[in-house]
Parts: sequence; structure tokens; C-alpha cells
Amino acid sequence: MLGEVYDRFRKCSGDHLARAEQSHELGSYKLVQALSKTLALHLLLPVLPRIALIGLALAQAFLTQSILRYLEEDQPHNYSWGLIGATVLIYGGISICTSLYWYFHERLLCLVRGCLASAIFHKTLELSLTNNARSASVTLMSTDIDRIHKGFLNLHELWANIVEAGLAAWFLWRQVGIAFTAPIGLTLLSFLGVSIVGKYVGIYQKLWMGKIQNRVAITANVISNIKHLKVSGMTLPVEATIQNTRESELRASRGTRRLQIASLIIAFAPDLTAPGIMLAATKSQNFNSQKVYTAIALLTLFTVPLGSIFRSVAPLMSAFACLQRIQAFLELDTRKDSRLITHSTPDTSSASGDEKAYIEPLHMPRGPAVKVIDASFGWQGKEQACLRNVNLTVYYSALTVIIGPVGSGKSTFCKALLGETPFAAGKVVLERDASCKVGYCDQTPFIRNCSIKENIIGFSMWDPVRYLEVVEASMLSYDLNELPEGDATIVGSGGMTLSGGQKQRIAIARALYLDTRLLILDDILSGLDTQTEHHLFQHVLSPNGLLKKRENGPAIVFATHSVKYARWADHIFLLNEKGDMIEQGSWEELSACESYLQNLCIQEKVQMTNLKPLEAVESEQPRETIRSETGQIRSSRGPDNQETAASGVDNSARQNGDFTVYRHYFRAVPSLAIMSFITSCLFYGFFYSFPNIWLKWWLLDANSTRPDHPKAFWNGIYAMFQILALLSELLTMYLALTYFALISGATVHLSALQAITRAPLYFFAIVDLGTITNYFSQDMTLVDGALPASLIQFASDVAASLGMAGNLAASSPYLGASYPLCFFFLYFVTKFYLRTSRQLRLLDLEAKSPLYAHFLELENGIATIRAADWTEEYVVQNRVLLDVSQRPAYLLAMVQRWLLFILNTFVLLMALFTVALVTQLKSHGTGFAGAGLISLMQIGQFLTNVVRSYANLEISMGAVSRLKALAESPHRECAEGQVVMPPQEWPCRGSIKIDGVSASYE
Repeated sequence: MLGEVYDRFRKCSGDHLARAEQSHELGSYKLVQALSKTLALHLLLPVLPRIALIGLALAQAFLTQSILRYLEEDQPHNYSWGLIGATVLIYGGISICTSLYWYFHERLLCLVRGCLASAIFHKTLELSLTNNARSASVTLMSTDIDRIHKGFLNLHELWANIVEAGLAAWFLWRQVGIAFTAPIGLTLLSFLGVSIVGKYVGIYQKLWMGKIQNRVAITANVISNIKHLKVSGMTLPVEATIQNTRESELRASRGTRRLQIASLIIAFAPDLTAPGIMLAATKSQNFNSQKVYTAIALLTLFTVPLGSIFRSVAPLMSAFACLQRIQAFLELDTRKDSRLITHSTPDTSSASGDEKAYIEPLHMPRGPAVKVIDASFGWQGKEQACLRNVNLTVYYSALTVIIGPVGSGKSTFCKALLGETPFAAGKVVLERDASCKVGYCDQTPFIRNCSIKENIIGFSMWDPVRYLEVVEASMLSYDLNELPEGDATIVGSGGMTLSGGQKQRIAIARALYLDTRLLILDDILSGLDTQTEHHLFQHVLSPNGLLKKRENGPAIVFATHSVKYARWADHIFLLNEKGDMIEQGSWEELSACESYLQNLCIQEKVQMTNLKPLEAVESEQPRETIRSETGQIRSSRGPDNQETAASGVDNSARQNGDFTVYRHYFRAVPSLAIMSFITSCLFYGFFYSFPNIWLKWWLLDANSTRPDHPKAFWNGIYAMFQILALLSELLTMYLALTYFALISGATVHLSALQAITRAPLYFFAIVDLGTITNYFSQDMTLVDGALPASLIQFASDVAASLGMAGNLAASSPYLGASYPLCFFFLYFVTKFYLRTSRQLRLLDLEAKSPLYAHFLELENGIATIRAADWTEEYVVQNRVLLDVSQRPAYLLAMVQRWLLFILNTFVLLMALFTVALVTQLKSHGTGFAGAGLISLMQIGQFLTNVVRSYANLEISMGAVSRLKALAESPHRECAEGQVVMPPQEWPCRGSIKIDGVSASYE
């Protein structure tokens, strides 16, 4: 089902982007339209429960009005039971509808992520080798999609909050008259301010994302080449370069962070200051408890939704900016394959005269498989062509050797036969059988992070006879018998546990195992020792080799810089250093007269008779039985093992948490800044909630026969509390977003980077490249963006909830007396929730590592994958990994919604208890009752926000936990005390002494 959804989206997005290109429109939101069309049903499912929530939210204000009227007026006692029943219906309905709404919405968000990640993977499969944007795919499917998820989290809240605020404004006008224009005016100013700020968010966001993309690409490249860097002693300079890139990225984030602070403060302003402005404009005759508290309730329903809208603008603009980045990636030009494919009996009736000359039936057993006619190939255009005016025919069951010096264009020619060169003039014609699957061996072997057996078989059908045959021919038998796990040995990222020769021979074995009619081998023997090189040529490429013995043998193109095997070639094609064809023909033809080939033989001092016969080589090495699980391919290590090896996060820490993680994050932050942050949060909670109590005193004084203070006194202090709350929140945001984030972000990154660059080589053999890249992409993204925002939201909401709880206790001492029981209940619910959620959060982060590794694997082996026609198999594998990576995230979202349901039910019980006490006892009057009911309305929203922000905070701290475990990993190249600084004159002489050394990766 999910695969069908992904396919529909890919087709729909392709159609939208194509139409935009044809109509010459910018089409900035074509991807949004494609998502909306593909997921229309899932987009509409949350609408109905959200509409119900609008009605239930408004019903809270009318319930407050009815309760206060009941307390002020002489109503029948049975009326109180109706109020209690209404309380159950309203708050129970909120609990159920909220759960349904978020259930449908979380499903939508998972589908959005799946569609976008699948589309990015498909596009990566289609890009040319010269397109450097392929390296951006990992950043797009991790950082960008995560920001889209965050921005779309409140997608339905936009329209719902507008409707809710509009209805609340209308009811507010009916309640207080012209005084309602004061908060409306303030809201319009806030909207204007947020709109102005929002215009610049996308600009700064793209700049920041570009810096992240650059850092992740550099880091992934360094990790994939870590062995060479360590051997060359370049790890420290490279480490400094990456850290400088990280600091540049953090500096680039300042603009976005400042705009985020401005947007949030403007969004908070109406919620915090509108009540004071409205009360100042309220006429004295309307200043009684019933009307004022009802107006405050309606104003809350007006300002809170608008504040939610304003706070959602920056994340939403960021999400659209990321969508535009993904759309720009999907609009990149795809690979242009200029090759012509012929059938065995083609229809040439419509072909021109020249075309009929070369598009001929190619069905003979030794007929032509490939024809190259007047072709030129290059990477940057006709003027810079690497090969010019090439004419060549490659036959089935024949060995065609391309000989030329380094830089002559041999690799370009091999890739041109695969259709991988961006510039191609002339004609390259392939017979259909030769074009379906091509066995291709690059100079740099492509090795997947799985078992040796899986690397050789790939996605081909299992054939034990063929498997043993190619393993013997590629000289892997001895290696497999030496390995403890035989061919089930996991080779690591890029074949980290293998030598260069072993990787090359595995790549050769994979090409030999593939059922193909065309083999293209690009200088595959250059990195092997002489004996292995001779053995491979004799057993694979020679006239008595494996390929020539096969029925309907394939056409073989072998590119090399050496002439020593030219004698056994059926056809020789020679290039000079400029990429020009010098001569071609058989060995007999070229050796019969003075030729360029003879000059090369003289230069290399090659004696063409020094190659041992096939029988002699076979007798030197006895056949051995390969240790293999016949018919069974051992699976690669799962992500759990790799993650454990990398991070070392044990099960107890997963379940119970580790508060040292917070110390790891804040260790570089001055203590004064941390204390200032805590103090500002407490001030915010007090100044936010205390105005409700102040309003109660104000009403008592205003409704007395002789007021003690004028209205300006009460209103001024009320407004002062709200302004102080706004300033406290501003300080909280500044400290978390621009101070904590920049200092801790650089420190956490440096400790993780040092752990990677100073880890021994065996660490990279047991930990997947995608797992390591995940630390520096998704984990760092959470540390930079989600963690500071979640920290602000969580700390502020907890402080405000404590203040609201104090107001409720003041309205009903009986309710306050039940707080110990309430805290006891919440403690056990939260503990039960955290034992599950912490593990799911770590699983969520870890489950994405195989997906990242798959993207990186595709980037490194795209030419081999396309040549073997494994693109569909890779798409299927990507979908499996994508769905697996979504499971922990989806389950985590459902667990969070379960907790939200429990908390809403808890609010229902509090509301029921409060309303029952107020209506049955009537002992506290309308002042405290009104303050308590307003607090009851607000505390439900705050508890919802606490759950959401704490969930996001735990996810972010889960990333810090993984980075901390990585930084404290025991995998160190040099333990403490083993690093010795040599004297300045060292070494006085060059010598290496090895005495009784035994070494292994594990």
C-alpha cells in the first residue's frame, strides 16, 4: 500500500514539475500541490475531529459563563447537575477528539516523509555522475525532511485557529462591545510583524541549510576515506577543517535564530498583553465578575489560537523553504543516455541511409554486441572531449582490450559504453541482449556493507555452481577459508575490513556472477600483485578462461595501461595520452608491421612469452572447498549491533534515562547563564499566572461601594505583570536559542568529531558509514534546532502550569488538598510513559542509519548499479528501509498521543472536581471561581504543550545521548599514556622493525 502511495506521488510530482517547466512558470509550490493531490484523503481525515474541537473550545467559555451566572443568581439546585454533566461532555469530548485528530495527522506526516524520501531516492538514481548535487540527497532526506515534519505539525492548526479566533472575536464583541477592538488591533499589528519577519526566514533558512549540506557532505567524504587520511597523517588538519565548517554553519544560523526569536515574541505579545488592553477599554457598567471572566475566557480562545498561528509561521516558512530545496533537486536534469539499442531483427524501413549502414541484425553468436561510430566523449562539452572520432566494434565471445596511458580516456570510454558520459557525439549502438545487464568493474571497486556472499550475488538468482565457479576464478577461495565466518563475513562500509586486492576481486566475482552478455572491466588488475594478476587473467580473460568457456560468451571490454596481455586479445584498441585513437586490430595484424603497439612493448620491456600456461597455474594452487552456507546468504548486521558498537547506550539508560546527558550538553555553558535561564522561566510562570489573582482582587474592589484604588492603578499593575512576563520569555528565548545553542552546538560536535577521527580503523569496520553519518546529520540537526526550541517551550510551559495549578488551588482549597494525589498519579504515568518513549526515541534515531547508509551506498556505486540494471531492486530495498525507519517514529507519536489522552482525561477529572465543588458548596464566590475556571481552560492547553515540548526535548536529548556515548566510546586509536611526542630530530634514520605482531579487526 505504501509503495503505491509513493509511486502515485512520484508520478504526480513529475507531472506537476513537467507542466511548470513547459509553461515557463517558477512553480515554487508544485511539490506542495503534488503532495496535496496524492494524499488528499489523508489530508482531509483530521478535519472533522478538528472542527469538533473548535466547538468544544468555545463551549468552555459558555460553560464558564453559565457557572458564574449560577453562582451569582438564584438558580434551581438541579441546574448544578446539568453544569456537571456539561463539564463531562465538553472535557471528555476534547480528550477523545484530540486523540482522533492527532492520530490522523501523525499518519499524514509519516506519509509525507515517505513520499519525499522515496522521490529523492528515485531522483538520485537518475542523476548523472558529474552532478555534484547527488551528495545533497542525504541532507535533503534527513535535515530538510525533519524540518518539513516540524513545520507541518501545525498544518491543520492554521485554518482551525483562524476559524476559532474569528468565532471567539464575534462572541467577544457581543460580550464587551467596542472594547473588543483593542485586542483586535494588537493582533493585527502582531500579524503584520510576523508577516514581515516571515519574509526573511526562508532566505536565511536556505543559507543555513546550504552550510549544513556542505558540512555533512565533507564529513561523509572524510569518513569514507578515513583509512587514507590516517595513513597520510592528515586527520588533525581535516578535523580542524570540519570543525571550522561547523563553526561557520553556526554563525550562519544566527540570522535564522534572531528571526525566530522576533517571530515568537511577536506571537506571544497578544496572548500576554491583550487582556490588560481590553480591560482598560471595558466600560465600568460591564465590569462585573460574570462578564469579565467570560470575556477573559473568550479572549483566551481568541489570542491562544492566533499565538499558535504566529508561532507556526517561522517553522512553516522553514518547511516551505526546505520543500523548495527538494523541488529544486527533483527538477535537476537527469542522465542523458544517448546510446541506441537494437533488436535482433530491427525494423529499418524508416531509418536513413547512414543509419541502415550500422543498425543491422546483431544475432550471430560472435556477432557485434557494441558498435561505436564516429563518436566523441567528454565530461564538459565538445571542445573538451576526452575521446574524439572513435570507431570500434565489440563482438560477443571476444576480448577487446583498450590500451592507453594514464589520463588517455580509457575510463571515459568505459563509462560512455554505459551511457554515463554527459557529452557524447556520434553513435553508440548496443544489441538488446548486451544492454539489459552489463557487468561493470570500476577502477575503485564498489563494495556494499554486507557479507562477501551478498556482495558477489547482488540481486541475481542464487546458483551454487556458478557461485563456486566465480569464487575459484577470482582467487577468493583461500581468503574465504582464512576468514572465521567464511563468505558470511561482513565487510564493513566500503569494504573496510578487506584489502584493496580483496575488494577488487570481489567486484570482479560480482561481474562474473552476473548473467550478462557484456562485461566492462576498467583497469581491474592494476592494484594486484603479479601472481594474482596473472592468475586472474588466465582463469577469467584468457582463451581458456572462464568467460570463453561459457555458452554464448559475453563481449568483454578490458581497459588497461599495460600491453603485457595484448597478445591474448581478440581485438586491440590503442589510445595516446591526448585521447586520440592511434590504431586498432588483432595482435597478429599489429605485430606484423612496425606499430605503436610494438613501441609500447619496447618501452615496457614486455616479453610476450613470459606468461605461464593455464595448466601450470592450476597445478600450483590446489582446489579448496569454500566455507559457505550453501543456499543461505547470511544477513548483514542489523542496526542495533552497529549502533551499540558505536554508541554503547545500554538498556538501562534507554529505559531510565541518563541525566549526565544534560551535563554533557551544558558543560561549556557558564553557570551564570544557566541560573539566569531558570530564573527567567520562574519569573515567566509567576507573571503569566498571577494576573488572574490580581484580577479577582480588582473585581472585588471595583464592585465594592467605595473602591480603594482607581481603575488605572489596578490596570497599570495588571499590564506591568504581563509586560514582565513577555520580557522574561524574551530572555529565556535569547539564552536558549543564541547562547546555549551556539556554544553547546560547537562543543558537542567537536567531541563527536574527535571520537571519529581518532578511532582505530577496526571501528569503521564494525560500524556502518550511514550510522556515523547519522551522528553528524540528523543528530546535529536536532541539537541545533529542535533542542533549544523544545527547551524553551518545555521550561516555559512547566512554569506556567505550576502557576495555573496555584490559581486552581486558590479557587478551591479542596482541589489544592488533592494535589499530592495528583502529583503521585502524574509521576507514575510519566514514569511508565518515559520507559517506553526513551527506547522508542533511540530506536527512531537508530532506525534511520541503514537508510542513510543506503543513500551513501547508492551515491558511491551508482554506475555499477545502473549498469547491472539493479535500480528497481534498490528502489524496493529503499522502501523496505524507509518503512522500517518510520515504525519507531510512528509508534513514538502514538505513545505521545496516548499520554496526551491520559492528561486530557486528568484535566477532565480536575474540571469535574472543580465544577462539582464550586456549584455544590458555593463557598468562594464568583471571583475565585472565575479565576479557577480560566486557569482550568489554560492548564489543559499548557499540559498539551508540556507533553509535546517534552517529547521533542527527549528526542533531542536522545541525540545528545548518542553523541555523548560516541564521544566517550572506548574505541580510541591511542589510549591515554600511549601518545609519545618524539624529539625534534626524530627520525634520525628510516627503519621499521616488526617483531611478533598479531593483529585483527576484532
